[in-house]
Amino acid sequence: MMFVLDLECARSEELLAQASTLRRFNKKVEWILFGKDFNESLALIGDLNINVDAKILLIITENEFQAKIYHIRCPALQRNGLMFVDTVGNFTKNQLIYKNPFETINYKLHSTILRVAICLPHIPPGTSFLEYASKPVINNKYTIVRAAYQLVKLFSEMYDFRIHLIRAAEYGMLLPNTSTWTGLAGMVQSGFVDFAAQSFVFSKARVAALDTGFSVMKYRQSFVFCHPKYTNQKNVFLMPLSKNVWISIFVVASLTIMSLIILQKMKTLDETDNSFVVSVINVIGLLAQQGLSSGHLNSVKLRIIIIFFLLLSFTIFQFYSASIVGSLLTPVPRTITSHKKLAESNFKFFLEDHPSSRLIFKLTTDDDILRLYERKIKGSETYVSITEGIQKIKEQNNVLLSYIDEIFDQMQHTLTHEEMDQIQIIPVFPQNHRALLWMPLWKDGPMNEVIRVANLKLGEVGIKKFVIDKYYVTFGDAARKTFDPAVVDFQRTASIFYALIVGIVISLVVFLVEIILNRYHQVRLEPIV
Repeated sequence: MMFVLDLECARSEELLAQASTLRRFNKKVEWILFGKDFNESLALIGDLNINVDAKILLIITENEFQAKIYHIRCPALQRNGLMFVDTVGNFTKNQLIYKNPFETINYKLHSTILRVAICLPHIPPGTSFLEYASKPVINNKYTIVRAAYQLVKLFSEMYDFRIHLIRAAEYGMLLPNTSTWTGLAGMVQSGFVDFAAQSFVFSKARVAALDTGFSVMKYRQSFVFCHPKYTNQKNVFLMPLSKNVWISIFVVASLTIMSLIILQKMKTLDETDNSFVVSVINVIGLLAQQGLSSGHLNSVKLRIIIIFFLLLSFTIFQFYSASIVGSLLTPVPRTITSHKKLAESNFKFFLEDHPSSRLIFKLTTDDDILRLYERKIKGSETYVSITEGIQKIKEQNNVLLSYIDEIFDQMQHTLTHEEMDQIQIIPVFPQNHRALLWMPLWKDGPMNEVIRVANLKLGEVGIKKFVIDKYYVTFGDAARKTFDPAVVDFQRTASIFYALIVGIVISLVVFLVEIILNRYHQVRLEPIV
């Protein structure tokens, strides 16, 4: 798009003011201005809202056959910056000499002071605001702010501007029934600051009010908790086989017992025959691979049934025993790995006392996270410090919403090695492009292109990654020694001991009943004197 304007026109000043209000002096629109007096023309341009990447040519006509062409560059004019006027061409009756000034854009701001907002609600005791914002060695809290500020300091060195840092108390909320934001977002929206040394989640509501300076870092806010050693899972001794398989085994075993009893009854018509007991014991022995009593099975018909049942029991037992041994010697699988599982758990939720903890559930559109918020958090929000939050994690059955990069160091000093092994992390957002945090800029602001170009250049040479990595932690699985013995704990095998105890108790009860019945019969059989 290109505008050609004669500054001698009566309403040219009004048109320039309107274009300035609409922020049309940027790289998307080319301006060619004609004037007769150099100083008067500059006076009309001097108060306009001109971006650092604006494309403006001023042509001053000295007479009908002679004119000079100037390139107008106004870096940070609104922040009392300087206006630069370079001669780029000369027109005479015989020739035109012109050098294109827009092939490369000069983003130097010549020590202009820019306003930069930053949100650091809490400062450690004994530390100044600037010291805490500048140095990553104090602690890793507020990483998404302090990492962005490190990049902004590099931007200032690249393009020669100074920083007037303005501290905000909160990230900001959208006022009801308006398009106006409060807090840091409101400062950027209104143009009170040029941009924010901050990392923001760009929701749909924020996109309408703010511009972006490209991604800064990953969004690493997560639900952190100690995963229970044992969740509501199937008994370890029933787990290898499905319900249908157990039912099938029971049906086949019952039919085998009935067949053995019928065949034995047909062979011997003795009323005192104990074929039922013998058949049951033999079938159970075959299933458990403990052999059988062959003395009672001397018929070919009985042995055919036994052979086929033995093949079935041998195959089933191999599957069963291998699965049992494998499950007892491997770590218990972690079943709570998603927002849906968290919503179904009996955990109590705590939120880190951080500005983003108050906003994240109002910005997200993920159904699982919203369902989790409605079921477990809404109406009972509890905000805690990092120290208190880690203690809550240590107490089990508690979940802390926090930035894992901020709390990792303190977790290592607070939790034991066993507790660290149990730590489970579920990110609020999947770690892909949707989890990126962006630097908020003034909508169509004059400095936006400077920040974007600087961000891209630092990313190309790897400096951006180097700075951001200072605030990242790698939270992998705990290292396990391959020569450690496999220990099967009691809790996983407790059910078999309970079953044995129940069997002993039943046998004792039967034994007592037998004693009582025998005494009763003896009393009845004694002669009456």
